[in-house]
Amino acid sequence: MRMSPRTLPAVALIGAVLLVACVSTPEPSFPGDAAEGLVVAQAFCASCHAIGQLGASPDRAAPPFREILAHYAPEQLAADLRNSRSISYLHMPQFFFGERHPDDLVAYLKTLQSIEPPKAGKTQSSN
Repeated sequence: MRMSPRTLPAVALIGAVLLVACVSTPEPSFPGDAAEGLVVAQAFCASCHAIGQLGASPDRAAPPFREILAHYAPEQLAADLRNSRSISYLHMPQFFFGERHPDDLVAYLKTLQSIEPPKAGKTQSSN
């Protein structure tokens, strides 16, 4: 069966549409805004924690942000911050971040990670 020159563009278009439909769109890494999370970290956290990729924390007992999600599931950390729960046995002060900022802060933490964070349910205190 031979295609006419007029049907070839239509077949190519249908093929392209089907190919695009098969490609899955990746889910966002976390619902928060990482840029806003950096602002929150600078305002509330930088006096104790190292909030960047490098450097030591000003308070030696406060883990650098780049290490936190290695010991704390992102969803659990956001929930604990949202509910102003104590999130550390290291006597971290409690903050009220509101409804949105815990997700922003965790989204920022995720940008710093070099290893996969733990699955939901694992927290710093369960190690």
